[in-house]
Amino acid sequence: MGLKIFFDVDYTLLSMDGSLRPRTRDTFEKLIEDGHKVYIWSGVG
Repeated sequence: MGLKIFFDVDYTLLSMDGSLRPRTRDTFEKLIEDGHKVYIWSGVG
């Protein structure tokens, strides 16, 4: 059974300029392949 993994969008997944940080997509794909649930969270809205 996989884990439920939450990521914050602001300055964790996205850089200051709003671009996706390097390897983020690959990391998400690997986590999902390994059976984990990936959730995106934003405290800003």
